[in-house]
Amino acid sequence: TEVLVQHAEREHGDSKHSPMRLINLMFDLITCMTTTPLRLLSIIGFSMALLGGIFAILLIVLRLIFGATWAGDGTFVLFAVLFVFTGGQFMGMGLLGEYLGR
Repeated sequence: TEVLVQHAEREHGDSKHSPMRLINLMFDLITCMTTTPLRLLSIIGFSMALLGGIFAILLIVLRLIFGATWAGDGTFVLFAVLFVFTGGQFMGMGLLGEYLGR
């Protein structure tokens, strides 16, 4: 059912909502009744951990093929480990949020 409404202009003054308050209100409207952002966090975390694991396996294979001189000072290994652990933390936060959201 639709109800037609005549909206009137504000008669006095300006809105008291600042742009930051409007942004906070938007986030409250998006997240108040849904667990979708938490599921998205879990999916991003799983993807990040998976890509970090694939990257680590690729680094091991390249190290075996090209030797130690290719590996350099281990910066790429650090990134692979960082991706795996950060992805695990994102997955954990998403799962914890799912439990708390219900």
